[in-house]
Amino acid sequence: MTDRAPYFRRGQRLSARGLNRLGALAERGARLKVFGPDIRLIDTPMGKVIIASGAERERGVAGDVSTVGLPYRLLETGPDWLRCQSIPEGDVHYVLKPWELRRSSLDHIERNDIWYDYDPECDDRRLAIYRPDLEKSQWEIIIIPYVAQSPDYLGDVIVALPHTPVSIEIPNPDEPGGEPIRRNIDLIDLNLAGREFVREADLELE
Repeated sequence: MTDRAPYFRRGQRLSARGLNRLGALAERGARLKVFGPDIRLIDTPMGKVIIASGAERERGVAGDVSTVGLPYRLLETGPDWLRCQSIPEGDVHYVLKPWELRRSSLDHIERNDIWYDYDPECDDRRLAIYRPDLEKSQWEIIIIPYVAQSPDYLGDVIVALPHTPVSIEIPNPDEPGGEPIRRNIDLIDLNLAGREFVREADLELE
């Protein structure tokens, strides 16, 4: 059975929400028809990889298979970025978090009558302040959290896709601990794990 993907025009820039919807369908094993190419999730020795077979392949032209997503090992996390190592090459890349998980997207910003104030010590935790009714204000955290490499853990594996370059601040490799520098990052986490902000109070009830 074929699940239909959200409506995307060929060449259209995919938003983080669109990527998440596409990834969620692929994670369920669906074959997605998007104006010619099939997009599906496969298991490889490198982990889960999304591949797209072009219209030429559908017409029988051999070899027209392009990998649109590749696995990366998580080395370090930041407010808007993930420092990762490609698998199996081992090259280090910076990857954008999905828009809704980036600190800069909503920190000290009001949206739909909610003011967001992030924990200064934790990029995965924020206070949602309800302007009309302050009593409804509550802490939110990211579930499932990103877990970077440590002496006891290899680090989460994510799948990243090419993305329109976004300028964000990353650590300055020439001055560890110094002022960050701005760089254009052209990879984004597909968020196959379905990470999202949820209310801490809801987790405590469970």
